[in-house]
Amino acid sequence: MFYTAGTRQKQFFTKGAGLALSLLAISFSASADLYECKFNAFSVQPISDVSGVKPTLVPLDNVSVPTKISSLIDLQVSPGLFSWCTTGNDGERVYQKTDSSLVVGSVDGKALFKTNVTGIAYTLAMYPNSNAFNAFFPAKTGSYEETANQADNSDVVKTKWWYARMEFYQLPSYAGIPESVTMIGPVAGNIGNIVLGDPYTSDESDHPRPLITVPNMGFNVPVAKPTCTLTAPKTVDLGDYGVSDLENDHTQNVFVQVSGNCTNTRKITMKLTTSKTTGTDSTLLANTASSNAAKGVGVLLKWPDNSQVVPNSTNSYSASENTTILLFSRLLTAQLVKSDTEKVTSGTFSAIGTLQFTYE
Repeated sequence: MFYTAGTRQKQFFTKGAGLALSLLAISFSASADLYECKFNAFSVQPISDVSGVKPTLVPLDNVSVPTKISSLIDLQVSPGLFSWCTTGNDGERVYQKTDSSLVVGSVDGKALFKTNVTGIAYTLAMYPNSNAFNAFFPAKTGSYEETANQADNSDVVKTKWWYARMEFYQLPSYAGIPESVTMIGPVAGNIGNIVLGDPYTSDESDHPRPLITVPNMGFNVPVAKPTCTLTAPKTVDLGDYGVSDLENDHTQNVFVQVSGNCTNTRKITMKLTTSKTTGTDSTLLANTASSNAAKGVGVLLKWPDNSQVVPNSTNSYSASENTTILLFSRLLTAQLVKSDTEKVTSGTFSAIGTLQFTYE
């Protein structure tokens, strides 16, 4: 309190008590329960046959890199692969380890496995019946590789049955379908292991790592067979000659054209059969005329490469290319010659030969 001159005033200054409110900030973090997923305890899971309708494979003319020739084909797994989840730390990601014994190459980071046809291979994926992903066996062999990441969504693998899918690929080494092959399928062996949850932070007793195997031709699909529609002359006119022409080898070569269209064919092989031969080595087509038959003569045939045709034997001529043969055309030559088995006499002449073709 203080006074001023002439005026008595009393002023009071009261120091107010400040109220400080201290707000307690409470912070907390909430974390979801951690999960780990795993397979049932079956140690070996063979791949079995195709589910549903089987497609027919149609190989391509030629490829320079592995090229897909089928869509995804669903396969069965037996006795059955089942996954489930529980609280834990090892997660639900898929890891796979590819066995090298059946691997013949790779494409897009996926292993390519061997079939019964050289140059045809397949990839293999495992998937849960949630259909959330396809986990392909990786190109790298001998160690576990992560092949599916569910972004911590364990629901897609929780209490799910698993199956397999595959795709066929044609490789640059493809050289055609062997004559005896009607179906394409796998060579028997081990594909590799699969595990749910990190294999590097868990052990096999806690997280089973089933071995995926495949029996010989355990699954198979038909392949378009090589076919050709070929024609050749039914009658070939060898000309008219005198005895002296035959004795002095003054006869002409006559061309015999074989031609036609083919599908899925890379190799054509021709052989010749006949009901009757002549010549000192039985390599000529003999005269089959029934009356007034010429003697001492036969037909000499040569393949397109000018080698002699030997009927009724393993002798053959093959035409093959690195790509599919679509149009086929080859010339054989035929010539009436003396057979050196008896004296040449004039008369009628007729010989019969049958060309046999095989396709690959």
